[in-house]
Amino acid sequence: FRSALSPSWKTSIDVPFLFEAKQNFRVSIFDDDGEGQYGDDSLGSVDFLLSAVVCSRGMTKSFPLTPTGSIEITAVQVSGVDDRVSLKFRGDQMENMDTLSKSDCYFILRRRLGSQARDVYKSETIDDSLKPIWRDILLPFTDLTGAKTDEAGLEFLCFDADVMADEPMGSFTCSYDNLVENFNKKTPFELKDNSGKMYGKIYVDRLTLSHTPTFADFLQAGWQINLAVSIDFTGSNGDPREHNSLHFMNPNQPNQYLQAIMSVGEILIEYDTDKQIPVFGFGAQIGRTTEHFFHLNQAQNPYVNGVQGVIDTYGRFLPTCELSGPTNFAPTIAAVSAGCRQQQAAEAKSYTVLLILTDGDITDIDKTIDAVVASDELPLSIVIVGVGNGSDFAAMNVLDGDDGSLRDSKRRATRRDLVQFVPFR
Repeated sequence: FRSALSPSWKTSIDVPFLFEAKQNFRVSIFDDDGEGQYGDDSLGSVDFLLSAVVCSRGMTKSFPLTPTGSIEITAVQVSGVDDRVSLKFRGDQMENMDTLSKSDCYFILRRRLGSQARDVYKSETIDDSLKPIWRDILLPFTDLTGAKTDEAGLEFLCFDADVMADEPMGSFTCSYDNLVENFNKKTPFELKDNSGKMYGKIYVDRLTLSHTPTFADFLQAGWQINLAVSIDFTGSNGDPREHNSLHFMNPNQPNQYLQAIMSVGEILIEYDTDKQIPVFGFGAQIGRTTEHFFHLNQAQNPYVNGVQGVIDTYGRFLPTCELSGPTNFAPTIAAVSAGCRQQQAAEAKSYTVLLILTDGDITDIDKTIDAVVASDELPLSIVIVGVGNGSDFAAMNVLDGDDGSLRDSKRRATRRDLVQFVPFR
C-alpha cells in the first residue's frame, strides 16, 4: 500500500491448522523505500500463536506493534476440506452402440487441474440399457472442485463396455455450480464428441452436500473449550523409584510425563476458556484395588487450575500409588464421553479435548474402539501422546484412524476422525 497509515491487505496465506501443535508465526511490517528487504525501514513486528487468533471472537485478533501501531489478523477456514458430496447420475436417450443388444454404459469422472488430469471415480457398468441408472456415489468435495466452485474443471466421460475395446460415448465438462444448477432445474447435460455428435443426456438425480463440523467450526460458533487430562500409571512404565522408569522424578530433569504435560498442555490450554482442568489417572493400585479410572487429586471434584495444577497434582499423587495394570483406555473415554453427553443434554456449547498420556501398551483395544466409535457424534476430540522411546505404539496408530475409519465390534464405522496420536520426542 502506498501512502497509507491504515493498510488493509487482501492477499490471504494458506496455512494448515493443527490444534494439537504449537504454531508460531511472525509478521513483520516494512516501509517500502524501493531498496529491498534489508534497506526498507522496519515498522515493527509481532509474534503470535495461530491458536490465539482461532480462539478469538470472529477469529480476529489485534496485536500491538512496537514501537507504535497495531495489526489485526483474521483467520478464515477454507470451506469444503472435510465436506462430502452424494451424487446420483442417470442417462436417457443414449446412443445404441451394439448391433445385437443395447449399450453397456459406464462413466468416469475426471478432475482437470491445468494441464494435468486425475480420475476421481469410475462407475459400474449398466448392461443392455439406453436409460442407465447408476448407483449413488459419495466423493470428497475437494475431488469435484477447487477454491472456485464455478471453475469448469470436472469432466464426465461415458463409454460403452465391449469385449475387445470400450467405445467412447461422448463427454461434457462442467463446474460444481453447474452440477447444482442442473440438479435444481432438472436439466440434463448433453454427451457429445469432438465433432458435436450427440450420444445421449445425463441427469443429476441426486446431489447432497454434507458438512462434518471441524474443531475450528466449533470455535467459530462460540463454543467453550474444555481440556481434560488422563495419565497412565500402569506397570509397563517401570517402578517410579528406578532411574529407568518413565515416572522417575529426577530433581534435575523432568520425566517424560512431566515434559509431555508441559509441552502439550501448554498448547491445548490456549483453547480452554476457564483454565480449569479435570485430571484423571488409570492403571494404578490404590489401596488394594486396581483402578482403571480415577480422579488424580483423590477428591470428588477432579478439577485443578491450569497446567501447573496438573503438574502439582501429578507430583503429589505419584508417591502414594503403586503401578499396576492392565492398560485400559475404554473406561476413561467412556467416562469423559458421558460428561460430554450431559453437557449436550443441557444444551451447553462445550467442546472437550481429552489428552491421554501413555506408554502405549494398551490391552483393551477392541473396547477402546467401541468407546471411540460411540463418541463420534459428541463434541469431543482425543489427543493421545505416547511417551517412552522404546514403547510400542502400533495400537495408537490404529486408533488414529488415518489409514481408514475405525469400526466397532458391530462393524459400525466412525463418522469422523476424533483421535489424534502424537509420539512425544
